[in-house]
Amino acid sequence: MSVEQRSFLKRHAGEYPVINIRQVHGGDVLVVNEDMVAGQFYEADGVLTDKPDVLLCVRTADCLSVFLCDPKTKVIGVVHAGWRGTQENIVGHAVRQIIEVYGASPGHIKAAFGPCICGSCYEVGTEFLDYFPGHIHQKDNKVYFDLVAANNSQLTAEGVLAENIFKSSICTFEQNSYFSYRRDGKNTGRILSAIMIKSKP
Repeated sequence: MSVEQRSFLKRHAGEYPVINIRQVHGGDVLVVNEDMVAGQFYEADGVLTDKPDVLLCVRTADCLSVFLCDPKTKVIGVVHAGWRGTQENIVGHAVRQIIEVYGASPGHIKAAFGPCICGSCYEVGTEFLDYFPGHIHQKDNKVYFDLVAANNSQLTAEGVLAENIFKSSICTFEQNSYFSYRRDGKNTGRILSAIMIKSKP
């Protein structure tokens, strides 16, 4: 997390504990429990909780952030889904955790996608034809992967209703106001995506 992001969180969420995850581009989803220490980093690419006043965060720069909530069981979560996490079906894993741990119904779960690189800009290698055969298109002898479509399909496969999935139309690669690893390289910043249940309005 950058100095600027830490400063932002201190200004706007200073009174709330922050559960930080060290993202490893995998499929593990962390379920927050009473023993976890705010500020300590836990290795995972998704995090869930039903506890109020606990801030959950992920960081992205072309990868997809997926916010999850179930208003019935009052569970929230956020997932970092790059192509590797998508290959491991991290959003599907998160949904199953919400169902198994918290007793949620998939029909009540809502999902919202943050900005990410779009399928027209995400050029990949030919191996992706095997990884994601339903979410690839080819143009001018180049291969492109649709990260949003792949994660949307994984959510609906777990029973999340299409009308409960909300997508962003923002492409981080195309719009210079957003951080993009593909456009700017490894020294670019990261978009901070955060979600919390507030106990007080």
